[in-house]
Amino acid sequence: MCNVSEAGGETVQWAFNVTLCSEAPPRKASALATFLTARKEFGATSLSSQVVDSSGRVVPPRRERVSKRKVQKLAAAALAGNSYFTATHTSSLLLFPIYWVEFTPSVIQFWDDNLADYNGNANYLAADLFAQVFQFERFGLVATTQSRQGESVGRRIPQGQGKGLTKLQLGRRLKAWTPL
Repeated sequence: MCNVSEAGGETVQWAFNVTLCSEAPPRKASALATFLTARKEFGATSLSSQVVDSSGRVVPPRRERVSKRKVQKLAAAALAGNSYFTATHTSSLLLFPIYWVEFTPSVIQFWDDNLADYNGNANYLAADLFAQVFQFERFGLVATTQSRQGESVGRRIPQGQGKGLTKLQLGRRLKAWTPL
């Protein structure tokens, strides 16, 4: 569904149902519903979403308080199978544990009426975009593109893959990239 506001502005609203296939484990539906922002603004674009299971029922988010370690495992379950997701890690800074969600160092680009971009696109690192849409900060998680030492949960990318800038415009591979 796409609604364009006629009076006073060029606000574009997108509403998405995130529908899971019947093979997806029930934990994935609950995890996605917990992390996904009900409504997120990206400049002039408004995104709203809800998670729907394979039978068409809306999956409610988890409301009970859980430990950061369980939230980290929930993030791994929600992102399992996503090509941008690498793994989750725990490391310590002085005496405090830091809970990381690692993504490939990729750029996601979409049209957003951005005056700073020649084509009006918004450009985000995958980690930054997922952090905003999934509200990681609210749950005490930190999104990163750097590999972290420590305990890992999730899948690992084989050595040599996922290094450098490899994706642009929702997965289109770059032939060559030259820094400005």
